[in-house]
Amino acid sequence: MAIRREVTATWKPSLSPDVKAQKLFWYMNGRLVKRVWLRTREHKRNWSSDNLNTAIREGDTIQCAVCAVDEVGESDWVQAEIDYPYTKPDAPSDLNLKKLPIHIDIL
Repeated sequence: MAIRREVTATWKPSLSPDVKAQKLFWYMNGRLVKRVWLRTREHKRNWSSDNLNTAIREGDTIQCAVCAVDEVGESDWVQAEIDYPYTKPDAPSDLNLKKLPIHIDIL
């Protein structure tokens, strides 16, 4: 059974009156995966909606960065990250072997 991993980024958008848009960057393991332009007051974004063909696997680190944009330039970037560490399942237990009697068919 496959596990679908999801990441949702939420933030408080800039309330500066001159903001025209926002930029959001998604990274996986330190590599840029997607750049997204957002509306001025948008405050939430999902990994799966922006990165349809990039599944999150065990051991991946997902980072997100967002900034506000006006006619002068960009604000400082706000960043966050989340890890999906490797986890092994518990091993089965109580394994027993039983010696069975030999059964020979006589014809």
